[in-house]
Amino acid sequence: DWYSEDGSTKLNGAPTIVGNYTIKLNSTGIANIKAHNGNSNNVNWTDDAITGSANYEITKAAATISLTEEKKQTSTWTGDVIPVNPADFVQTIITDNGQTLNVPVGTLVVGDYKVTRSPVVQVTYKVSLTHTGIEKMKRALQA
Repeated sequence: DWYSEDGSTKLNGAPTIVGNYTIKLNSTGIANIKAHNGNSNNVNWTDDAITGSANYEITKAAATISLTEEKKQTSTWTGDVIPVNPADFVQTIITDNGQTLNVPVGTLVVGDYKVTRSPVVQVTYKVSLTHTGIEKMKRALQA
């Protein structure tokens, strides 16, 4: 069974949030040990003699955030500044264990993106996330 770090509070299942936990051997585990090791004349099983617990730590996964090339913003050049349209950029987040995370739609707004140079000349521009945009993504994923 899973418990809080100090072992005092039983959890309703395996933990999934970053932190430290304790796992303790329960009656099912004890029965499995007995079944696996058998009851022979050489072993005298008593339930109170079978104990065990271990500490378990869930650490934060490292993640890479990128704006995919699947969807791009294209605009007709007018000579004026072209605003970023957040709907045209898909955020991809991949953790170091290969898990892909999804940022809820509407998390980022125009001000969360920055464009390299002011987009007023007819060329291709690089769009990236601002520090605020990255922090919004982190908060959205922790919710």
